[in-house]
Amino acid sequence: MSDSPRLPARPSLQRLQEQAKDLLRQVCAGDPSAVNRPRAILPALGDSVALADAQFTLAREYGLENWAGLKHFMATAGPPQTTAYRVDTPEKRISSMAPYPITVGSASRL
Repeated sequence: MSDSPRLPARPSLQRLQEQAKDLLRQVCAGDPSAVNRPRAILPALGDSVALADAQFTLAREYGLENWAGLKHFMATAGPPQTTAYRVDTPEKRISSMAPYPITVGSASRL
């Protein structure tokens, strides 16, 4: 079993950007667990950590190659599949085919 975190069911790119900034702040503050995360991903990382390093770290932790790959995944993943139910009545079918709006009940006058 992997120790990698999993993306939430409805991931938000904005939230992931905030996570990267939070990680950067924690690294700059000297939080030992935060400092070790980028170093585990980027062993040759120098003393300074940039936002791009924090973004790269998050992407790798989520199992993607880089931040661009994570953004692409977010753009193409779409919302989770749900079952949709369609209510279809004769009036609605006629209304959707008409070049002008037909209200419920007016179809009987056609």
